[in-house]
Amino acid sequence: MEFTTGFPSLDNALQHFTPGNLMTVAGARSEENSVLVVNMIRHMVFHAGAAALVLLPSQKTDAFDAHLRGCSTGVPHQAVINDKLTEAQQAAIEHHEKARRDVPLFVENPKSLPVDGLDEAVENANARYGDLDLIVVDAVQLLDDPDLGFDEWGAPRRESRIASLSRASRALKHLAFKNDATVIAVGRRVSRHTSEAEKALANADNSAAAFEAFHQDSDQVIELYPAKAAVRAEDTRRVVLVRKNRWGPGGDWVPLGLEHGTSTIVDHGSRKRRG
Repeated sequence: MEFTTGFPSLDNALQHFTPGNLMTVAGARSEENSVLVVNMIRHMVFHAGAAALVLLPSQKTDAFDAHLRGCSTGVPHQAVINDKLTEAQQAAIEHHEKARRDVPLFVENPKSLPVDGLDEAVENANARYGDLDLIVVDAVQLLDDPDLGFDEWGAPRRESRIASLSRASRALKHLAFKNDATVIAVGRRVSRHTSEAEKALANADNSAAAFEAFHQDSDQVIELYPAKAAVRAEDTRRVVLVRKNRWGPGGDWVPLGLEHGTSTIVDHGSRKRRG
């Protein structure tokens, strides 16, 4: 099943989005990466009819559900939290919840999910839900390292982070090919576009070498950042950089907007080549 992301400007930049594809979505702000992908899932599942599995290793599903509800209904999160809903907002939420029950969207949050266990997790999901068109793995950095046994002192053997992310990249691409599905992997990325404040929150897992290892098998890599002009925390301007595109030219900047109150991504309708 072929897809669009729901954002025409991004689709024009990517040009190709088809079964067997592995797309990596990254950026310095983990929650914003997830919000972008939730908006894509909403389009693919609710509008295109895709059967989707979302894996949230070691995470609760509350944030995913809130993001999906917000971008589907336009009801601000704060109104839900404060229980101050208008009749129209309450009706919109009830409509969303009914639609949510009727669509083939399956969300799981395993407490432990090793890289080498991805195949088994998806096989089990296929047995429960049927064939999947879309597989999303959020917070790939939370996937567990494989069991490598113990060293001569009895301590667990561990791979380097770069080796671990390379293994994850291969496993995710294999998952897409084996299941004839689109796989979206969501991770955190620190780069030259990241502010100094955000870099201060980073660690070695976000090094350039680790990120290169993580997306080595990706067909497409997109990175989400605040626009350069977005200097205030409340500024909604964001930009997606198509960093890698196996099916066409990379280097496109796609301007978007992020409405924090409802977790809604807005397509501003243009793109430009990186200079």
